Amino acid sequence: MTTPTLQQLFTPLTADQVFASTLQIAAEVQLPVTAWQDLSCGREVLFVTSQLAANYTVGSFAGSAAGGLLDYATGDWLTLLGISNFGVTRIAATFGATTEQLTNVAAVDYTFAAGEFVMLNSVTGVAYTNADPFTLTSGSLASPTVLTIAIVAETAGTAGAASAGQITSLQTPLLGVSCTNLTAVTGTDEQDDESLRALCRLSMARASPNGPQDAYNYFAITAVRASGETVGITRTNVVQGNGTNIVYVATASGAVTGDELDPLTDLGAVHLNIQTNCVPTGIAEVTVSATNLSISVTGVVWRARGSTTSDAAIQQAITTQLTSYLAAAPIGGYNIGAGGRIFVDALIGQIFQALPGQIVQCTLSVPAADVPVASNEVPVLALPISITVMQAP
Repeated sequence: MTTPTLQQLFTPLTADQVFASTLQIAAEVQLPVTAWQDLSCGREVLFVTSQLAANYTVGSFAGSAAGGLLDYATGDWLTLLGISNFGVTRIAATFGATTEQLTNVAAVDYTFAAGEFVMLNSVTGVAYTNADPFTLTSGSLASPTVLTIAIVAETAGTAGAASAGQITSLQTPLLGVSCTNLTAVTGTDEQDDESLRALCRLSMARASPNGPQDAYNYFAITAVRASGETVGITRTNVVQGNGTNIVYVATASGAVTGDELDPLTDLGAVHLNIQTNCVPTGIAEVTVSATNLSISVTGVVWRARGSTTSDAAIQQAITTQLTSYLAAAPIGGYNIGAGGRIFVDALIGQIFQALPGQIVQCTLSVPAADVPVASNEVPVLALPISITVMQAP
């Protein structure tokens, strides 16, 4: 008997394969297989059954075969494997939040319960709602009423992102009321398979009594607030000294707020998780938020001939792509031997990936050269970016 390869175990069967195997078994038990004509009732019933069996192998047989191996499991199977074998839960997507400035010039008061007031991103159409109840009192053209409210995206992850000044539409127009967001909205996507695998491997370091670098990283990433919600640390950098280790931490959007010694703040929750679980006797550990290194992007892109994508859509796609790229960049940048950097060539490559096949050329004037990143700095995209869209001849 031939031993199946891993790839064979992970490959689902097709309906034709199941059907052929079924006919072979039928022939072996002396059924009149050759007498069954195409489209005959018996033959079609067998094919329908074969299709159902093939469908089952996609999610069950092939998925379960790969689901027990960290290098091969994907999706829900990997989520279950992380929980059952490594005690690691996939980090959920977050809903981005910011503040919205409302201006009322009408002689009317407007009152809304939490989640009742809906605003729209004028570029993407994503909806945002008010986090708390509020009343916008009446105003006038001569003396408008201005109110700032907290809002949250209804779409999780980076799909709910918005640049400053994009949330300017009301789902239900109100007489005399206009709105805009003065700061950007940044949500984080659900942890992808590759980073979940890395976290599962990292989790084994938590058993070490010696506080290795991986243990610091693991307990920083898995720190939770008092409410039980994950703080959202995605990037760490451990700088080891003589008896003192500094752990720099950052989220996908950058610096971490709070006080290291206050566990009710995000930075304090991370510090407490590290101190409680992995700092060995005789070693001091300091948890520090990384410092945001804002990277401005100014340049020109040429749209492919025949492309009908609008300038605004191209600019938004580039913003989203660069935001995601820098959200994953490590604290201290990428070091290939001369210190950490964010490379201009990499930024240009990301711009091409924003709309594959629709951008034929790109030049950047800012940054003009690779950007140095210190060991305590975390790269973030400075918004808004300045991209001019040209039409290729």
